[in-house]
Amino acid sequence: MPTAVHRRSARPCSDSFAFTPDQVARFVVTEDSTVQLIDLRPAADYRMCNIPGSVNLPYADFFAADPEPYLTGNSKVIFYSNGDRDAAYALALAHGMGFKNCYV
Repeated sequence: MPTAVHRRSARPCSDSFAFTPDQVARFVVTEDSTVQLIDLRPAADYRMCNIPGSVNLPYADFFAADPEPYLTGNSKVIFYSNGDRDAAYALALAHGMGFKNCYV
């Protein structure tokens, strides 16, 4: 049975909209300019600790604001938070808006 994870690839897991933690770490370490990380945690949490190069767009603001400026372009947009729910909802909204370059 084939594995669902492409370990050496910059592609998400097969048939998925998710990157592995190892893949995201590689993007950060190599300062991959084709990736934009969006931190959906509250601003206070982001100020205490964040992934270098990430942008803070709190989940509560994601729906109230226009997220389109963060989603347009040729970058792969990766949402993350303290749990799966907020990132999954942001991903669903982005895909519903037609942005297929978004992942968790």
